[in-house]
Amino acid sequence: MTKVSRKPAIRRRMDLQADLQPDLQPARNADAILDHLESMIRRTAGLGRIASIQGMGLQYWTNRINEVINGINLVSTQKRRANLLLDELHSSDRA
Repeated sequence: MTKVSRKPAIRRRMDLQADLQPDLQPARNADAILDHLESMIRRTAGLGRIASIQGMGLQYWTNRINEVINGINLVSTQKRRANLLLDELHSSDRA
């Protein structure tokens, strides 16, 4: 009988994990956060320029989106969604 080693499968999984940057949240967390940010930014932008409501102005929302971009291991569609949200945020503030 031949022994089958599981080391190659374990090694592959470890290689995939090594590709992820440390301290990044998994992509599965991003959609709910992006949904919330989209909703809040559209509500705030509906007032014209991004109103500073309890200290949550343009810079606050920009920082929140950048935290998602830099703090979560986003897939390409999530990156595109976050970048479009940044564009929407800044264009609505010019209105």
